[in-house]
Amino acid sequence: MVRDIRNDKGFWTGYLLLLLVGVFLGLRSERTVTAVLAAQNRDIRSTSPSTGSLDIQPARLEFRDSLLVHTQPKVRDPFHPLPVKTKPRKVEPKPELPEIPSLRALLYDSVNPSAQINIGSSKSGWLHEGESFRGWTVINITPQSVWISKEHRTYVIRQE
Repeated sequence: MVRDIRNDKGFWTGYLLLLLVGVFLGLRSERTVTAVLAAQNRDIRSTSPSTGSLDIQPARLEFRDSLLVHTQPKVRDPFHPLPVKTKPRKVEPKPELPEIPSLRALLYDSVNPSAQINIGSSKSGWLHEGESFRGWTVINITPQSVWISKEHRTYVIRQE
């Protein structure tokens, strides 16, 4: 069912009421804005008694502008890098690695392999698996190399 609103008094009454409320609120807002702007202009301008013209007081203008500066978003200069905030790094000394021995001699047989190692100018006797010399323990002896360890580190030394 289509209803014709041209002759409906309720529709036109509501429309007129809505229009009046809009005009009332618009005038009220305009009056508030005008009052605020007039108060600001009175602070910034003064009337010169001799000429009757308006003089702008720069000190008041700068004060108002300085307050407005804080309301503006800060813009970063794209041509200057951002400051880097770094914490001083605590540098821990690296543990000194022990001097790695060199292989002096290797005697390999399937029953009882043995090897001799040099540590600096010291020479070991014949070492078998599980034996130690100056803190170095022989772990494994193969036909080409000897596996040794010290301080939870394992090294493989070969004949040169």
